[in-house]
Amino acid sequence: ALGLEVGAAFRLDEEEAQDAHPRLTLLAHRGLSLEFLPYVEHLPLRGSMIEKAIPAGAPQVWKPSEYHIEPIRHALEREGLRIGISVPLVAQSKLLGAMVLGSRGERSMSGEELSLLAAIGQEVSMAVANAGLYDRAQQMAAMEERNRLAQELHDSVTQSLYSLTLYAEAAARMLEAGKLEEAVAHL
Repeated sequence: ALGLEVGAAFRLDEEEAQDAHPRLTLLAHRGLSLEFLPYVEHLPLRGSMIEKAIPAGAPQVWKPSEYHIEPIRHALEREGLRIGISVPLVAQSKLLGAMVLGSRGERSMSGEELSLLAAIGQEVSMAVANAGLYDRAQQMAAMEERNRLAQELHDSVTQSLYSLTLYAEAAARMLEAGKLEEAVAHL
């Protein structure tokens, strides 16, 4: 819709978000060479143009020459990109991931185009957040079922052990009373 020939989608795992040096994982891409992909498969958040877009909470346009991570800057230049646009995916003030779009041609982005990208970013953020909630709900349901089964197993084992104890005590009393056949039957 915007005539941008390069795009990539990244996800930030919850565990990565807690790490001192979080990395974004590349989920999907279009228009990037195979030689470029190793540079961004696990993209460091610190120093990236995505990190720069987070405080603004909106798409940020940048040139590859502005990229702070030198190996990535050189890879972007070899890729022939002229502009990049970082769109942070944020829900409830929490970074979930990002979209990064780019063009190999010189162009500027209008306010309307940036507004469209911001709206798309918000929609994608909500979809990602909802998918995460759905996954957590399924995990909780599975855990509750495991706990229920464990309790049932515990209860049935406890019942069996109690029953065995009663039979053993009865057999001991019968042996003391000299009732050998009845004690054997209980055992």
